[in-house]
Amino acid sequence: MNYKVSYKTVSLLISATFLLFFVALSFGYYEARNQENRVMVQSQSQISAHNDVVEDFEDFFSKTTHFDNPKELPVVTFLNPEGKIVSWDDFKRGYTLVNIWATWCTPCVVELPSLEKLQSIFKDNGLSVIAVSVDMSGGQERIKAFLNKRNISDFALYFDKEGLIQKNIPLRGIPTTFLLNPEGQLLYIFEGEADWIAPPAVDFFSKLLN
Repeated sequence: MNYKVSYKTVSLLISATFLLFFVALSFGYYEARNQENRVMVQSQSQISAHNDVVEDFEDFFSKTTHFDNPKELPVVTFLNPEGKIVSWDDFKRGYTLVNIWATWCTPCVVELPSLEKLQSIFKDNGLSVIAVSVDMSGGQERIKAFLNKRNISDFALYFDKEGLIQKNIPLRGIPTTFLLNPEGQLLYIFEGEADWIAPPAVDFFSKLLN
């Protein structure tokens, strides 16, 4: 049996094929744009949520300074808990929270336990917490006895024996806390006492280390 297909029929088939191709192409384009818009909205929502977390945390302090372009800290040395000389370079292994304190500073001593707990929460997530004493008398053994009496660990036994931090980094007062990035650069300066395990603080570091 012979079938004859007219030129008109062929033309209609070709036109229908092109129409279907165009519809499929258009659908794919608009679906891609919709997906792009959904990703953009989700990203903006995440940025907004992150900004809210940062603002809540910054409100903890009498003054917060954030550096969009991380700053290099002056080169200083101080003693670690074993009495060995260290510098900022020794902490280039993750984020480092550096608290400046003294035994005679009541707000400093009050916040040490929460700093210690913060370290225990995030130590496996790339955060190191150290507290450097700027006491000018008594030496490291006196500071160790002071900490032992209050059941505070050696994380706070770093000691600026020569007073180099205060000589090279302007401090408006203590406690003052620096947040360093993994390159040892300064991201934040937090001035004043804080509860470092309050929800805004935990949320902030969870976002930072995620």
